Parts: sequence; C-alpha cells; structure tokens
Amino acid sequence: MTPLAAAIASIPAFSSRTFIPMFIGAMLLRFAPEAWLVPDIGLLAGVGLAGGAPTWFTHDITLTILGILCCVEIGAEKQPELRSILNEIDQYAKPVAAMIVAAGYFSVADQQFIEQQIDPGQPAQSGFIEWIMVLGFAGSVFAVAQIRSSLMSTLAEFDEDDDLGLQKYLSWLEDAVAAGGILAAFFFPVLMMALAVVGVFGLWGLQRFFEKREAAKRVPCPACETPMHAAASVCPSCKADAPETKRVNWIGVATKKPAKDNHALRLESFRRCPRCAERLPKRAAPQDCPACGEAVLATEVDRADYDGSIRRRLPLAILITMGLSMIPVIGLIPAVLYSRLSIVAPYRRYVPRVKAIWIRLGLKLLLVFAVAVQFIPLVGGLVLPLSAWVSHSAYRKAFLSGCGSTPDAPGAVDQPEG
Repeated sequence: MTPLAAAIASIPAFSSRTFIPMFIGAMLLRFAPEAWLVPDIGLLAGVGLAGGAPTWFTHDITLTILGILCCVEIGAEKQPELRSILNEIDQYAKPVAAMIVAAGYFSVADQQFIEQQIDPGQPAQSGFIEWIMVLGFAGSVFAVAQIRSSLMSTLAEFDEDDDLGLQKYLSWLEDAVAAGGILAAFFFPVLMMALAVVGVFGLWGLQRFFEKREAAKRVPCPACETPMHAAASVCPSCKADAPETKRVNWIGVATKKPAKDNHALRLESFRRCPRCAERLPKRAAPQDCPACGEAVLATEVDRADYDGSIRRRLPLAILITMGLSMIPVIGLIPAVLYSRLSIVAPYRRYVPRVKAIWIRLGLKLLLVFAVAVQFIPLVGGLVLPLSAWVSHSAYRKAFLSGCGSTPDAPGAVDQPEG
C-alpha cells in the first residue's frame, strides 16, 4: 500500500503547485534509489525492488523541461497579475500533473509494482486497479485544488494586487509545502498520508468559514428579500433603496458605520459597483455591473470625478510617505503600503493585467533603488515619495488612456467628489 499512501500524501503538494512536485518527484525517482546517502525507505524502497523508475518520466529532456517550468511557476506566482491568471487555470492543470506522477510510480517496471503491493506472488494483470487509483488521486487533487482556488480568490478580493504583500508570502509558503510535501510523501508516505487528510479537512473548514462570513455580511432587501451587500445603496435585483448603507474600510470591506457622501467614489476605487457594491469582474473602465447593470465610469464626467477624488489624495499621501520614510528601516513598509493603497491601487485596479505587468516591472527597479537608499538620512526621505509619485503617475496615465481620456483633460482634477 506504499504507492497509495504516497499518492494521498502528495495531494497537498499538487493542490498547491503544478510543476514543483512533478520536478522533485521525477528527480527522486531518477536519482534517489542510486544515491548512497538517501535511505532506502518509503516509496523509494519499492522503486528499487521493482527495478527502477519509468524512463518516460525521468529522462534528461523531461527533467530539463520540468526544471524550467518549475522556475517559471515560482516566478509567476510572485506576480499578482500572473498569479490571478494561474489561479484560474492551474486548478485544471494540477490534476493532470498529479495523474502523470501517480502513473509514474504506480506503473514502475511494467505495472508489476502495484500488483506486488496488493498481493505478492500474483502475475501482472491489465492494470485496471492501477488506473482506478491514478484517476482517484487526480480527482482528489482536483477537488482540493478547487478549495484552494476558492480561498485564494477570497483573499484576492480583499487585496487583488497584493499591496499588503500577504499573498506573496503565502506564495513562498506554498512553494515550501509543494517541495517539502512531495519529499515527505516519498520517504514517510504513511505518516504524511495522515497529515494530508487532516490538512485537506482543515482547508475545507476554512472555506466554509469564509463562505459563512461572506453570507453574514449580506442583508436582505426590504422589498424582495434578495441578499445584498451591506455597502449597497440599492438592491441589485429590484432596485429598491437600501434602508441603511454601510461604509467600506481601507481594504474595501463593509463596516458598521454609515456611508458618507463620497461613498460611491469610494466603492469605485475598490472596483465595486457604486450602487449595489458588487465586485466588478473586469480590470477596465467603463464596464457594466454584472449584478444591477449599472454603467460604471461610463462618461467623461464620471471618470473626471473619480480621477479628481484620487488626485486630491496626492499631496497628503506624499507628505505622509515622506514622514514615514524618514524613519530608517522601520518606516519603509508602512510608507510603501500607504502610498500603494491611497494613490496607486485605485488606478491600477482598472488597468488590464498585461499592461499592469509591464508597468510593475518598470517601476520595480525604481522601488529597489528607493529601498536601497532608504536608510540614508534625508535621501531616503525624498526617494520613496518620488517613487510613490512616479507610480501614481504611471498608473493614472494607463487608467486614463484605457478610458479614452488624457491626463491633461479639462476638469480631470477639480471635479467635486460627492
């Protein structure tokens, strides 16, 4: 039962990443049985007895391709725009990768491995049991990957562009889970199988928690009883006015406080409908709300109002960023976060992913330089605000060009906010 235990133990690794566990699994099957420093235990002991690993999976060309894809996956997961794309497609790629690896170590030595584990002494048969286990493993990975994708989507709703950096650190943690999980699955399959089962149920419980938490934040419409966001001013279904509209906080989550006059503009800055508060799916303006049909940022006046509300934050944001950056090391993180959330993110949320990736790469060099000199008195206090202003200008230009406007359009700054 060692291959079956190893497969179950590998579920968390494959639900986290696609190519990292594939690459490490192939490397182990290729080199570990012959390495004198590697203990002959777990799945590797069975591979050695069965006569070696399958050559189709451990060939030099396969290892080279998997190594390149592994590096690409690690790098892509650190970019918010690419990460959101991967989150949509890799939940389908992961079961395929898991099935390939499972077929690799279930079919060692012409399918004799699994037969010997179930009933030693019996000749190799059609491989039916093997493929049932392989498909079951792939199906389990698909289910857990769906849960993981749901949790990542929930996290991205609060901070889509990872301005807080939480998703980036979580990405490194998932890299470690994928690499360490597949290693442990090979050497200690039974122990890791038990831990994997506990981990999967933990993820499922976390998903249920967020679902209930989201449901609790909705209120019934007084007219048609359709659940709607607490920050909504109208019902997305019947268009009835909400009895009370709640304000959203600095990450776009509804609070218990009543909304202020600039509530519609504040919702738009989090890429939410200014009427029903539903999250807008496209990184573009203008667009129609999928829930109530409201045309968001559809006119030049609307876009001028929105642009003006963000531009009015610029002087205060530069002053606060300058004050925080005067504090060596300690002030670095809050200075960067404040400038991103206040004067950069409201524009960037409406910039298409491909364009946002190029802008981010271009600005990263400036940010690296700003971080490097931040500890120098006075110089550090000037470079970070300059970096914030450049980022603001770059994303504002991209936002306005995407809307068909120009940064110097009349009224783009001094329109009323309410």
